Amino acid sequence: MAVITEASVRGQYKGSEEKVYYHQKGDILTPSARQYLSDQGVKIVTEKDKQAAEAAKVKDKAPKEQKEATPAPEGPSYAYVCYETGAQFIQKPEHMTQIAGNQLVVKNHKRIVLRGQIDLLLAKVIAQLQHYKKSGQDEVAKDLRELFDWVKAIQRAEILEEPIPSLTFMGFDEATQKAMSHDPKRYFGTPHLFGIDENTHEVAVAMNVLRAQARSIELTAVDAFYRPKEVQRPDLLLAFNRLSSCIYLMMLKAVSGKYDPQSKK
Repeated sequence: MAVITEASVRGQYKGSEEKVYYHQKGDILTPSARQYLSDQGVKIVTEKDKQAAEAAKVKDKAPKEQKEATPAPEGPSYAYVCYETGAQFIQKPEHMTQIAGNQLVVKNHKRIVLRGQIDLLLAKVIAQLQHYKKSGQDEVAKDLRELFDWVKAIQRAEILEEPIPSLTFMGFDEATQKAMSHDPKRYFGTPHLFGIDENTHEVAVAMNVLRAQARSIELTAVDAFYRPKEVQRPDLLLAFNRLSSCIYLMMLKAVSGKYDPQSKK
């Protein structure tokens, strides 16, 4: 039994004229691998399909008066399959959860841990958004809403195995976000925030909690998607890196006074 990833089928069929993929019984074909084969016009043939085709040929060759054989009774209907081992289940075990479609993993699987971290960040962002919206700090609330939408886009891309869309923040593209976070003196007139304490601007302190959570998520994502000589989702790893940078921009915006009521910037 093996898990067939997009990378493995891409290497097998890139530039190949072969248009049939023979799917071995017990192997797990990931959604992204299945999508790649479909995009390449490659037909996925299972052992069951092969047997059905052979049975149809035999039936066509048989005399018309020959009675059809009584079909054998079917076995139990398996609703779930293990993403890692290919084991099948009639019901979902309590210690497992769905990672994609009907594919199950144990609940402490690295990607499930990552999803829990993302869910926690979303909860913290929406709590802060509600607070600043109620207190009339519309500029902070506006940036937090954009941050919330960005995290939701990342969450969707991970769960559905879709590519990360091009994301902007405060109207800036990813290259500008990186430049601003690396040179705050130039863009905000303030040095890097190395000494955050109880005297730091309230908004910056609140955003620092979100930044720390985002950094933790980035490390969890590396643990989930990095293998020696293979990075499975470089787009996701880049998105998490930019996410913490964007929250840092909000902190710099706060300490430079751009969220203060008297500021018109």
